Amino acid sequence: MPFRYWLAGVTRNKLIDYHRQRGVVMPAVGGSDFLRWLYQDVPQPAIPDDEADISALEAVYLRALDIIRVDFEQRTWQAFWRTAVDGLSAAEAAVELQMNVASVRKAKSRVLHRLREIMDSESTDTSLE
Repeated sequence: MPFRYWLAGVTRNKLIDYHRQRGVVMPAVGGSDFLRWLYQDVPQPAIPDDEADISALEAVYLRALDIIRVDFEQRTWQAFWRTAVDGLSAAEAAVELQMNVASVRKAKSRVLHRLREIMDSESTDTSLE
């Protein structure tokens, strides 16, 4: 057993002994009051309720995808598009694109991560208002 694990165990046990001797009982946090406190400042996402709002939202995402497309190789983009937009499974896209499944998943993840970055930067950029 490495020294650091032994030392961590000794430290943990000493802390438990210390709190036990002081009679300190740490209250458990939870319940509905805690959940209310936890979620009180979290804004609810705006869900479009009519066809015009949905079309506008789709247009924004398609524009963002057009912007970031140049950041990726063609094969990476195709792996993303076939799985995220066309709905193929990673295995089906891997066969079609002659890639392995892990590479398809990684490609999709990279593009989605970049899309989130650009959408977050657009939503926090006050110069657009």
